[in-house]
Amino acid sequence: MLTDVLDFIDEQNRRLAPAFVLVDPFGYSQTPFELIKRILSNRRCEVLITFMYQFINRFVADATQWDHLDRLYGTSDWRDVLTADTPGDRKAILHGVYKRQLEQQANAKYVWPFEMEDSGGRTGYFLFFCTNSLAGLSKMKQAIWAVDPTGNFRYAYAANPNQMRLLDTEPDFQALRTELARAFAGETVSVEEIREFVLTQTQFLDTHYKKQVLAPMEREGAITIPSSPRKQRFAYPDRTRVKFV
Repeated sequence: MLTDVLDFIDEQNRRLAPAFVLVDPFGYSQTPFELIKRILSNRRCEVLITFMYQFINRFVADATQWDHLDRLYGTSDWRDVLTADTPGDRKAILHGVYKRQLEQQANAKYVWPFEMEDSGGRTGYFLFFCTNSLAGLSKMKQAIWAVDPTGNFRYAYAANPNQMRLLDTEPDFQALRTELARAFAGETVSVEEIREFVLTQTQFLDTHYKKQVLAPMEREGAITIPSSPRKQRFAYPDRTRVKFV
């Protein structure tokens, strides 16, 4: 068991080697938050967690399950769901508290959720990816976009795996432009700062913001380039400074 491995490593006063750990339980009673926290205390480890939302949502009103859920979340704050008014509020709480715990208590620098739907469009479960590496986050988002080219990060699965359906609309680059313009209005920032914002604060990839967004904005005068080592217009290499009008 993973707990035994972690116990042995602690006894040896060592750290877990860099690892990608898949936590894929049946249900929710076998993956206490303390276990996730122990894995992520090894800063070069990444975790992909199957969060069984449908099971959790089904049993939140059953008081006999509350201790299990407290251990799953590492807190009782999830119980705010008991007074939620709508299904959307319930999902926001059950999803949001777990994400917050991963960020604040397990100290994962980057936490990215991937929503899995059944054939009726209902949320079956979430995949939570946790990493301390911006490069790791970029690679995972690339993998997710390969599954869902819309960038909505909802993978719709059917009971029959041969009938999986994917949304096939194009990414909405205008939405990314709006987010960047809002976030950096009136500021001068580095292209590296833009890249980190795109990766950590939006659904988009770090291959989406230069040609598709910055170049049109520069042509239209929505941004200017105070300094850059670039050798041609509408290129944005590292150390480029971008001013948002």
